[in-house]
Amino acid sequence: MDIDAFLAEVLSSNEDWHVSTMDTVTVIDPIIAKDNPDFDPYEEYQASEF
Repeated sequence: MDIDAFLAEVLSSNEDWHVSTMDTVTVIDPIIAKDNPDFDPYEEYQASEF
């Protein structure tokens, strides 16, 4: 599955999503971002212990 197909699938679903790439670019569901304005992707990334 290429990235475009993956993003289309993710964006078309109604599930919460949070995608981090290897270079730490983070895509956050706008609904989560709206509900949690203090959400820090980098903090989340560190907490995930990748």
